[in-house]
Amino acid sequence: MDFDPLGLADPRQPHVQLIWRKAPDSGHPSHVRGVGLLLALFLALAKRRAELGLGGVGARPALAGYSAGVLDRLLEVVAGTTVVVYSAYTVAAYDSLLLVATVPLVAFGLVRYLRLLRTQGLGEEPEAVLVTDLPILATVAVWAAACAAAVGLG
Repeated sequence: MDFDPLGLADPRQPHVQLIWRKAPDSGHPSHVRGVGLLLALFLALAKRRAELGLGGVGARPALAGYSAGVLDRLLEVVAGTTVVVYSAYTVAAYDSLLLVATVPLVAFGLVRYLRLLRTQGLGEEPEAVLVTDLPILATVAVWAAACAAAVGLG
């Protein structure tokens, strides 16, 4: 019997059907999953980085294994990898290359989030950053509209 604590191997589970579903008109579902997993990793690392800035190890002993420098480098690597995987998805997923125009929006959103994390210590609550930071909010709105237009026109 395989070790599967999250039940990801059972195709009857609704969350598994959502994860393994292919993108529309795409033979490349791994790009979609890859971007989602990388964004989740990015946000998890950002939360740890923000927690280090707030109270450090004294506030939460589990942070003893983390250092700000290592987390900063990991965040940069994960952000860059996310942009690369998203770029691959935009090229491979649809017959039209219009979706490629959304790549700079994704890159800007990630860089803006990193800037807020480093300069203002935000990041412990990603949902709060998303709805309170006007540039990120505008970027998400423009990205969604651009994706809809690219898929609709493509």
